[in-house]
Amino acid sequence: FTFGGKLMSDYSLVPFTNIKEVLPVLSKISLFGGLNDEELYFLFSLCEYGEFKKNNILFQKDDSPNYIYIVISGQVKLYITQNNIEYDFLSFFSGDCIGEASLMSIEPHTATAVCHKKTKLLLLSRKTLFRLHKDNPSLFSKLILNIARELARRLHKNNDRLFQYLSSHNN
Repeated sequence: FTFGGKLMSDYSLVPFTNIKEVLPVLSKISLFGGLNDEELYFLFSLCEYGEFKKNNILFQKDDSPNYIYIVISGQVKLYITQNNIEYDFLSFFSGDCIGEASLMSIEPHTATAVCHKKTKLLLLSRKTLFRLHKDNPSLFSKLILNIARELARRLHKNNDRLFQYLSSHNN
């Protein structure tokens, strides 16, 4: 990847403690839909937090998925490389989640995620998510259902985009 950013592993993550910072964007975060206050606080206590500079790389294409990234503020862009050409594919903003598809499918990332500006992220690790399966099956089930809903919405949007693309090229 020729973007020239620094990998996320060059930076440390800390336990998430500032719940008040998330409250203004909480309603935008589909991953947390339907969770009560007790569940939210418990989940937040398991998350990590990071502040990333512009051009920090969160993950690269073909990396193993380790986190679900939740944008608190800032912007993350996904880049896809095809025939040595980088395409600015998607942008994620406050309340958006990134990486859940790769994490759930246990497949390598298909794109590279780069912070487009200073970005604050809440991170839920794969290890923590699957530990919830054992320790709190009810919360785990709610999270998995929310992830499935988000992935279904994205699939629906992508189907619409594909149909529009095909329609415009068949005329």
